[in-house]
Amino acid sequence: MFEYTDMEGKRGKILINTSGLELATSVASVSGGWRNSFVFQENVYFVVEDTVYKMNSDLIPNVIGTIQSNDGFVGIEANTHQVIFVDGDKGYIYDVGTGVLSQIVSSGYPA
Repeated sequence: MFEYTDMEGKRGKILINTSGLELATSVASVSGGWRNSFVFQENVYFVVEDTVYKMNSDLIPNVIGTIQSNDGFVGIEANTHQVIFVDGDKGYIYDVGTGVLSQIVSSGYPA
């Protein structure tokens, strides 16, 4: 479920079962198993097989990097300037300011 802010609604927020209200584009150039998607700072980040994409308001998917696994769920979250992708084994940080996706290699990252 996805939270949607509905300023005209009785409570102001509702949950909907899709990440958007209408089909804005077809990502025909991207094929394979979709693993997850996440909206952050007006961009959509998503993982298809081992490739990580960022799509802005032009609705054109751009590859920002790859991860080391091809299947299974990928968790995606963000703070104010980074997006993290976790495939269940390894974690990857995308720095929004630098545009760099790198694997987390800190000894503090859980096994």
